[in-house]
Amino acid sequence: MSNVRDAFRKSAGDAAGINAVSSFRPVTELLFEPISLHLSDGSPVFPFDPSHQLASEQYRMIRTKILQMPKRPRTLVVSSAGRGDGKTTTSLNIAGVLALKKGERVILVEADLRRPSLAPLLGLAPHLGLAEFLEEKCSLMEAVVQVEQIPGLYLLLAGSARLNPAELLDSDAWRRLCQTLRDQFTFTVLDAPPVAGVADYELLQVAADGIILVARPDHTSRPMLRAAYAAVNREKLIGIVLNCVEDWLFWKIPQYGYYGTAPLTPPLPHVP
Repeated sequence: MSNVRDAFRKSAGDAAGINAVSSFRPVTELLFEPISLHLSDGSPVFPFDPSHQLASEQYRMIRTKILQMPKRPRTLVVSSAGRGDGKTTTSLNIAGVLALKKGERVILVEADLRRPSLAPLLGLAPHLGLAEFLEEKCSLMEAVVQVEQIPGLYLLLAGSARLNPAELLDSDAWRRLCQTLRDQFTFTVLDAPPVAGVADYELLQVAADGIILVARPDHTSRPMLRAAYAAVNREKLIGIVLNCVEDWLFWKIPQYGYYGTAPLTPPLPHVP
């Protein structure tokens, strides 16, 4: 993992020249427990080192699009039409690439309380998280961790799965948390449940400035994607990320400059 950490640090230095989304800095920065991730071989998480140049460039293009949006969204919801489209991995990588920018603080909130999957994806043991915090069973300091490999990235895992997430997300505690995260972090990325699956998405998108949909060409149902696209607030929709695209298909997509973009409106850069 040490060579991966070195690659992250180099990437962070390379990213320092990008214009800041704002001069935001909290008056008092909360300090959280640092934790080391344990990624499996071949993991699609954090493809920012030189061995994943194509994917790395696509995520940097996504970052640039977000930073250059006129409304400068700071709270982002990442969702999909259905299960298995890759929204959690995409959420994690978008949060990671935003956090590579020097001096930024970015938090990824695992807001899919029904089917949490971040801990096993990152090789982490179960941890207190969003559910416990909203139920006032722990403090924010106990629930949030800082990623050692990317010091600007913080995680708020889902915690123990709950049968009543809609009630937790429609609470004063959730609304206060959203404001606290705005005060403490430059960006908040919410890994949300699928758009049409449960009421949770609607409660999450209310707190968001921008929404990103994720689709997989070999998996996503087109009728479900159309329905999800139609349901998303147009004023908040940033675009659609295509996930797990075969190389041959990627290079057949009409080019914008050197790299392809997804043939969807409004488009986000195409992610292999």
